[in-house]
Amino acid sequence: IAELSSENQSRKAGCIEALGIAGDQRAVDPLLKVLQEGNLVTLVPSIEALGKIGGPKAGPAVANAIALFKGVFIWRVGLIAPPLNLTLQQFRERDQELIDALKRAAAKTGTWLCRNLAIQALGAYGHAEGVPVLVETAKDSGNDLGLRQAAVVALSFLRGPEGASALLELYGQAPDLRQSILNAFGAVRSQAALDVLRSALRHADAPVRCGALQAISNLSSPGLASSLIGSAQDADPKVREETAWALGRMCSPDGTDALMILSRDSSQAVRTVAMESLDYAFPEVAKEAFMKLAADSTFPDRARATDLLGQYRFPEVRKLLSLLCGDFDTDVKQAAAGSLARIDNSLSMELKYVGAARKGTVARRLLSSLRRFLKWEEFARLVREEKLRGTFGQNAWLKALGRI
Repeated sequence: IAELSSENQSRKAGCIEALGIAGDQRAVDPLLKVLQEGNLVTLVPSIEALGKIGGPKAGPAVANAIALFKGVFIWRVGLIAPPLNLTLQQFRERDQELIDALKRAAAKTGTWLCRNLAIQALGAYGHAEGVPVLVETAKDSGNDLGLRQAAVVALSFLRGPEGASALLELYGQAPDLRQSILNAFGAVRSQAALDVLRSALRHADAPVRCGALQAISNLSSPGLASSLIGSAQDADPKVREETAWALGRMCSPDGTDALMILSRDSSQAVRTVAMESLDYAFPEVAKEAFMKLAADSTFPDRARATDLLGQYRFPEVRKLLSLLCGDFDTDVKQAAAGSLARIDNSLSMELKYVGAARKGTVARRLLSSLRRFLKWEEFARLVREEKLRGTFGQNAWLKALGRI
């Protein structure tokens, strides 16, 4: 404590750090005097030390210290904010004086740097009393965009459902912050916040329902997919389209039936997204679905379903595409021809591989005898099918010969 009056700033900073490690309440008042000096060399170490010591005086003093950063360059906010936020996270008990001090520092009358630090600190402290200030900051288009985005991130760190509820309301009221809000939801992990997102799927405003769908899909938890199935019946086509995207991103088997329903939706945009999601997340299911859709003369997007079949190299797919090449619909006929061409090009690559066996080998003699009753292309197709089932190398050849 005596060394806190030293002119040697490095020595002084070292003593401040030591006092924080010691954790003695007798060091609080001397550290508060160091804070009032406003020296940037000792300011951050003093804040960290007070956070480690704790006590009724430490929290409000740390909050009031934010106002002392007026002369700091803006680029140093990245150096100051982490230790400040870490210090506030250590004050787990609710301190009204600390909250009031942070709210005053975040008010519009302060400088950009002080407001930014206070906004981040409110999120780090994690109590719901900070919600009104953070929401007001985020909604006010007159504020700097950086401050508004910082307020959105701070809301995602609050404990309990209040932060998630505020983010959803902001999603509907501040369109220019929607991407930031969706990114912020990636940090939301509490069960209360997830319950808020689920309830938002029934919100009166369609944009809020879409935002909740995106937020749930961004959490990358396949177990949440069952919560989205009801949105496949939503009255708004934009919500149904977002549901199809979300189910595809989550790759959960629970969503296959909903995607099958959406692939026959009345909206073309919804149908397109549902088929692409099926193709992306569930290729085995998609093959059967696309074959049924392409063969159904009443389905309006037969051409798209036929085009998607071009990447499924199976005998039944090739047979259907050959039939569709004579379809009465010109678009379907062209799509079928294009899909067949893509399959044949792929098989021709397999043909080069099959034909690469050296002369005199058993494989070469077998292939020569097979040519009497089987085309090279057919054998290449069989080898390709075995590879698609997970068989590689010579085993793929042997299994293909076994099928013959």
